[in-house]
Parts: sequence; C-alpha cells; structure tokens
Amino acid sequence: MNVELFIAGTDTPSAIVEWAMAEVLHNPKIMAKAKQEFSANFGKSENIREKDMTQLPYVTAIIKETIRLHGPTSLLLPHYSQTDVELRGYYIPKHTLIYVNAWGISRDKMYWDEPEVFNPERFMNSEFDFQGQSSCFLPFGAGRRICLGYSLGVRMMFLMIATFIHRFDWKLPDGLTPENMNMEEKASATLHKKDPLVSIPLSNN
Repeated sequence: MNVELFIAGTDTPSAIVEWAMAEVLHNPKIMAKAKQEFSANFGKSENIREKDMTQLPYVTAIIKETIRLHGPTSLLLPHYSQTDVELRGYYIPKHTLIYVNAWGISRDKMYWDEPEVFNPERFMNSEFDFQGQSSCFLPFGAGRRICLGYSLGVRMMFLMIATFIHRFDWKLPDGLTPENMNMEEKASATLHKKDPLVSIPLSNN
C-alpha cells in the first residue's frame, strides 16, 4: 500500500504535466490561447498561486482535458458488488470484484464528441469537476473511495502547468515539429508518453 501511495503521489502528477505540455506544444493554437488568458490577468513576472485557479478557466480546462484523454490510470480501484444486480443485460452476483474502465469511459463516443481529439473547449462552462460527480469523467474515482490525494494532486499539476506556460516560451528541438511529435502512450503504473517529451524553455521576461 505504501508503494502504491508513493507512485500515485509522484508518478501521476509528473505524467499529467508531461502530457499537458506535450499537447499544448502539439497544438500551438491552444498554447497561444492559454498565454492570452495569462496576459489578460497577470504580468509576465508575476508568480501563479493556488488561488489563481479560478481566474484561469482555460488553463484549468487544459488540465481536465489532459486527464480525460491521458488519464493517470486505465482502471480505477476495484469494488465488490454488495447485492446481486443486472446491468444492461449482464447479471453480476453479489461479492463480484468490479473494475471501472476509466480509460474507456473517457473515450466513449456516447459521452464525448470526437473523443480522440484534444479539445479543452469541451470543459469550458461545463459542470465537470475533479470529484467524480459525473459518471463519464472519473479521473480520481468518486464517493468514499475517491483518491485521497486528488486535491493536492490537482493543485500540484495546476501550479506546474500554469507556471510552465506563463513564465516560459517553448520550442521543440531541431527536426521536431508539432505535426511530427509522437503522441503514443506507453502503459506502466500510469500512462506515460511512449517517447518522453523533449522541449526547450526560453525565458519570456
């Protein structure tokens, strides 16, 4: 259990931050729109703090869309069925071990338009939150068994991603363009990029 908590507390935020930066570099228009949001609210040398999250809905939407498309894990923690139940024609006996396929839900065309496309706009002015209130967006689980550290994790990811976008300009190494970036996933304890992100930060001050 200690190992699982350590992995969840460190590997998950780092994987999501890498994916978020990869996606905004892969989609320059999204990066430009995020920078416009910062320009409208903060000076170039101004540090971003936790309380600023409410002023940055587009950056928050980038984080949500990253988690939707590149969620920290494919399967949520297992549950046992408490009673016999029939669900969509499937009979599930009492005490059956059940896994929730979060990866499949987040890419289900029944719930998401163009689910394979990275589109933060889908989370603008939406009611989706990080607490699993919607059955089609369960990044950290829901209810009594929601991830213990989800609140801290969200704040960590927000501060890192917001700071990276706000305080730096970014360029890709020679020979790499947004169009030819490898955006394939590699399964491990969490879903990482198959090819680690390589990019060059440039001070924008």
